[in-house]
Amino acid sequence: MISICDVKNPLVRDGSSQRQRLIEALKPENAKIDDRSMADMICFAQRYARELQYYDSANKAAGDWQSFIENDISTIVAQITKKDLNPFKTCLVSLIQIDKYNTHADEILNAITLCFAMIFTAAFEMGSWFAKSVAGLRLYDELERIIASQLVKNLERILCFYKHAAATGLVREEIKNIGDCEDHFEIPHIILDRSFHRIWIPEHAGTSNWKSYVDSLTADPEFFDGDITDQNDLRTALRKLIPFLEIFYGAQQQIVQQAPEFLDETVKEWSQHEPHMALFLAFLQLFQIVQEHLNTLTQRHLDFYYQNVLQLVKKEAEPNKVNLIFELAKYVDSCLLKKDTLLKAGKDATGKEVFYQIDQQTALNSATVSELKTIFIDKLNEPDGTSFEKVYAAPIANSSDGQGGEFANDETGWQTLGAKKFDEEGTPLSVHHIPLAEIGFAIASPLLLLGEGTRFIQVSFIGSLFDHSYPLKPADLNAWLSGEKEWLPANIANVSMTANQLTIGLSLNDQFEPVTEHNAEVLNSRLSTTYPVLKITLNEKNKESRVYTCLKNATISKIEVWTFVGSVQNLIVQNDISVMDANKPFLPFGPQPGINSSFYIGSREIFQKPLSWLKIYTKWKDIPSSNLADYYHDYGYGTINNTTFKAQYSLLSNKSWRNLGDPRPLFDATDAQATKVTLFHTDLAGVAQAQSEVLPPDLTEYKMGLGRGFLRLQLSEPPKAFGHASFRDVYTKAVIAYAKDPIPAKAALIPNEPYTPQIEQITLQYLAGESRSFPSETTSSIQFFHVLPYGVKKVANGANARLLAPFTIKDQPSPLSGQLFIGLDKLKPPQNLSLLFQMSEGSANPLREKQQVYWQYLSDNEWKEFENNKPLSDTTNGLLTSGIVTFAIPKDATKENSVLPAACHWIRASVQEFADAVCDTVAIHAQAAQASFIDLDNDPNFLAQRLPAGTISKLKVTQAEIKAVEQKYASFAGRTKEQDQAFYTRVSERLRHKNRGIAIWDYEKLILEQFPSIYKVKCINHSTYFEGKNNPESMYDSEFAPGYITIIVIPDVKNMPDVNALEPRASINMREEIRQWLSCRMSPFAARNLKVLNPLYEKITLDFKVEFLPGYDFNLYRNILEQDLKEYLSPWAFEGGRDIDFGGSVHKSVLLNFVEERPYVDYVSDFKMLQSLGKLTAHITAEITTVEETHPTTARSVFVSNSCHRINQLANDSVCKLNL
Repeated sequence: MISICDVKNPLVRDGSSQRQRLIEALKPENAKIDDRSMADMICFAQRYARELQYYDSANKAAGDWQSFIENDISTIVAQITKKDLNPFKTCLVSLIQIDKYNTHADEILNAITLCFAMIFTAAFEMGSWFAKSVAGLRLYDELERIIASQLVKNLERILCFYKHAAATGLVREEIKNIGDCEDHFEIPHIILDRSFHRIWIPEHAGTSNWKSYVDSLTADPEFFDGDITDQNDLRTALRKLIPFLEIFYGAQQQIVQQAPEFLDETVKEWSQHEPHMALFLAFLQLFQIVQEHLNTLTQRHLDFYYQNVLQLVKKEAEPNKVNLIFELAKYVDSCLLKKDTLLKAGKDATGKEVFYQIDQQTALNSATVSELKTIFIDKLNEPDGTSFEKVYAAPIANSSDGQGGEFANDETGWQTLGAKKFDEEGTPLSVHHIPLAEIGFAIASPLLLLGEGTRFIQVSFIGSLFDHSYPLKPADLNAWLSGEKEWLPANIANVSMTANQLTIGLSLNDQFEPVTEHNAEVLNSRLSTTYPVLKITLNEKNKESRVYTCLKNATISKIEVWTFVGSVQNLIVQNDISVMDANKPFLPFGPQPGINSSFYIGSREIFQKPLSWLKIYTKWKDIPSSNLADYYHDYGYGTINNTTFKAQYSLLSNKSWRNLGDPRPLFDATDAQATKVTLFHTDLAGVAQAQSEVLPPDLTEYKMGLGRGFLRLQLSEPPKAFGHASFRDVYTKAVIAYAKDPIPAKAALIPNEPYTPQIEQITLQYLAGESRSFPSETTSSIQFFHVLPYGVKKVANGANARLLAPFTIKDQPSPLSGQLFIGLDKLKPPQNLSLLFQMSEGSANPLREKQQVYWQYLSDNEWKEFENNKPLSDTTNGLLTSGIVTFAIPKDATKENSVLPAACHWIRASVQEFADAVCDTVAIHAQAAQASFIDLDNDPNFLAQRLPAGTISKLKVTQAEIKAVEQKYASFAGRTKEQDQAFYTRVSERLRHKNRGIAIWDYEKLILEQFPSIYKVKCINHSTYFEGKNNPESMYDSEFAPGYITIIVIPDVKNMPDVNALEPRASINMREEIRQWLSCRMSPFAARNLKVLNPLYEKITLDFKVEFLPGYDFNLYRNILEQDLKEYLSPWAFEGGRDIDFGGSVHKSVLLNFVEERPYVDYVSDFKMLQSLGKLTAHITAEITTVEETHPTTARSVFVSNSCHRINQLANDSVCKLNL
């Protein structure tokens, strides 16, 4: 079992690069049969002529044959070409070492003598070359220029130094104890006694004689004025000579390096050779032809062994490919594009026509990509280690901001699955560039029809898995109610949540507009209901909000909806005669009320709901007395009071009147003139009320056959009602009695005129509620919907309910990290569809592993798997590279869906983790097909270049069904026939590793051969990279894991212009291709534990203060210094041919010295070096330490320069911000 281990891998090595693959011994020119140059043969002929005896006409010895050759200009130049400067260089290095380290005065004196000898020797030789050269040739001109412009004055000064040195005893009579320099150089005065060419004598000397010139010079005491026994004084003198020595050495080296060009000039352009020498040179030139043929023997032998004996052949050219888009003619619905159909691609460099052919038979149709949308769930970490999530949605995914914004000039694609953009190190940015998604839920119910008054709504969700660790607040939610013309934003008064219940309360004042039935067209809504709607969405604009995390897993078993209205006045009032106006005083029981006279109160809002209680506030008009017993005293009713006048209250339900208990008094018991409040509570409970339903909007009066909507008051007591029927008789009797006996007592018995009940104002107040259980209940009128970013989905009867729509796929409980929705127009299922995904390759987060991409299609609001759970074909390797994905769209794919716009058929691509693990998308095109180059004896170099976009636009043979062919992008893949050197390298490696990965060397060479875009590979044995147990986001290195293999790859930055050159990383697609390919060439047991990763880049950051020399602008030269540091620490990013190395170490003192040696730096202080230990994943912050010397933390570490260093000015401490 693997565990975190700090033991380092004991095998310290650097890996293998493409440059290191080429073995010098495999180069045919490395072992030539005859490697002699023309200069070699001319010099050989001269030496050979010295050995040949020349005989005169008398056949007597008369010298040798040198005179025939040695004086020719070609011979002279050939001798210069073969001049060996190594003794000069070796002695120069020895002198420098003596200057630095030797403390013996005698050896310093020997060194001074040697310096003079070497300078005089070089001058004499160059003068001799000039004397033998011919005017008009380049050798002559170059020697004259160098001597006259650089060396004459320096030699004159050296002669003056020498005369003073000789006079003061600094020059010895012999050279000794300095290597073998005494074997190559004579003592100075012997050399000066020779006759130097007059070119060394300046014009002001007044003589052309060398000896006279030297004698005329005056000793220069500046050279040495110290003590001959003092080592420091002698060392100072030596240091004065060494720069002159370097000048003469450089001049002589320059001439020798150019000598081959001078020789070529004398052979090919100089026509003044002696006839015999011209014949000899011509022979040498002809011999070079034979020599070149002879030197092919090594290559021919290598070819014979590799190709004839081993029967190995060079790799043939591989055709490149193009992705093409086809458009059908208007009258054509579908068309079959046959395999091998030819397309024109212009002409090659030889003028021959180029053709490409279709790779696979492809079904074309009229479908197009019309919409692209994404949903992304961003997983974030809290400081305490817990995590939370936010949901983002891009309604126009192929735009810079997800909402249709234009792309910047340097942007090449958009986030395929809506993921956050990440920086050059793979770290997701803190701010997302697309908006937060609108998600939530909606409830539709007749209960929500609330037209007037002060209104309260309470919705309770009972269930489980409510995360109440976060204190949910009203501000975390948004509420809307369906209005007549628009959605009405509502005030959430309170929110409470426990582990098993969420309750939301809304308060609407009497000024709030009426809540009406849902009108999908007016409200631009996808909700399939006509009931009034309450829509709740999550408000996560506040970065502190965690509402989605709290509610995402909540399941609900029951929904309860309660509505309370404090005052309903918009009522239907009707008696047995007619409908009346409730806004004016009216006679509820008519002008002559009697027993069973009826008063009807109707309301669409109230009586379509299952009422919990109902209050009726009745304000009577013109009541004659507060005590009706007094008023009706003379009617003979017996004992009566205000409560004697009663009505039977009945509720219309299911087309029948259901009595609400016993008759109730019409008037207040103590004061008949007061407003009467009638409360029904338990009485309502005893009436079987139907579930709420929406009554017809034209409900204006009670009619027979109506099912519900009215409350009836039917006069039931006293038997004589209000006395209208008996008033005439009682009144007549009382008047007659009074007429007979007109006394006051008789007058008091005359009855009052009966009171006709008249209502001045009537108001209803009610509480209604209903519930719905999941998953079994089907009778409730409550409808529950999930609100999604691009639509809604009704939770069906019998379904297990989640509070929020789960972003999951079948049989996968974990939520999807990213989703791409592709809207298709003009699709007619069942049809095949080919989509070209043009990806911005390499744009996937390099710190991620490859993710499985799930493909589904939309059918009746459900996402369904394609046959065999995958498309017919997919060449994108999981959206990591450009390619074509072909789908067989089933017949049950539908357009009329509510979760997404109904105008399209929809396909979804999704991943469960790490949405940034797929590449960005440049574009998606329908009706795509792939074609390959077909070689019809075309130019062999045609495949060396990509076929530019737009080259292919026509079929070779026109098809009427196809209107247009478009090549939107350049070709890809393909390569020319294998070249000799690549063939030799491949076969040499193949003979060693046998195409099997066993040793470290094998793995590295196999990868470098198969993947030329990889520049360097390092195989680390017994190491791995694994997830932490407690935090899956954490990744750890273990270099003590037997049986595990880690391959570290570094891409070639030259072929990847968009890559971060300081920290080049291979894409997920490339690493996955390498892993899959290599796994087939190694032990299956080892392949199980194989990982292919990028290096761990450990940044070096310098923090110091600096002062530049006067006149150097600090801001400008700070940037220059920073650039110099980056080039010094990471040279591979700026210079071609420089290797990137694993491991190693960097000393602070070396970097300090580098900074101090900059020509614009005055002095440096407070110099610190910081080592950043890199990032193991996108969520692990780099550890930064201050060090004197850097040491790699892992075997896969590479030291790189930080992109910005802390460079401060001593004067004002201007700081360049550190970027980690």
